[in-house]
Amino acid sequence: MWQRLPRLLRTHARDAPEVEVTLVDPPPWGAIDMLQQRRVDLAAILVAEPDRFAHRHRAEFEIVDWGEVPLVAALPPVGEGERAVPDPLPIDYFRDAQMVVPRRTAAVPSLPEAVEETLRTHDITPRGVRTVETIQTSVPLIEAGLACAILPDPGRVSLSRFDMVVRRIEPEPVPLRALVLARAGASNDPVIRRFLGAVRS
Repeated sequence: MWQRLPRLLRTHARDAPEVEVTLVDPPPWGAIDMLQQRRVDLAAILVAEPDRFAHRHRAEFEIVDWGEVPLVAALPPVGEGERAVPDPLPIDYFRDAQMVVPRRTAAVPSLPEAVEETLRTHDITPRGVRTVETIQTSVPLIEAGLACAILPDPGRVSLSRFDMVVRRIEPEPVPLRALVLARAGASNDPVIRRFLGAVRS
């Protein structure tokens, strides 16, 4: 939403200025439902198991791989007099931490499953985990100092615009994959074909 989409929209506006793009921000399963119900033409989602997702949905959707999205630590801002946060941040930081994680769904294994797997791999149990609806709704809780999180952020540039500390994690978690979906056959439409071409490039 904050890093790849603005560039894509800029390219699309240059190439197809007559086409108006409307953005909506549902969770991944909501985006897929909207696509299936023909309420949207395209959906961009993050998935934890891209091959499994593609195998399950390849007859239903045209799936374009939009690249890998690393996972980083998103922490409350450092207060005056507090110690600087190391970079990279040891995964043990999350032991006994209060974390926030988006709601999971069986339909689209994504960030919640990736976070859970990362913590399980390193035998880490947070003090508490608060569930929110989307990645975006976790940001105010982190900025307020109420929680920390493991979030997707390509190049650590998207989250740095918020009042939070963003750090690489050591060892580095398995990244998520960004996918753009269209209904099967939708690329026969020249506008959608052009948009998907911009994603691929």
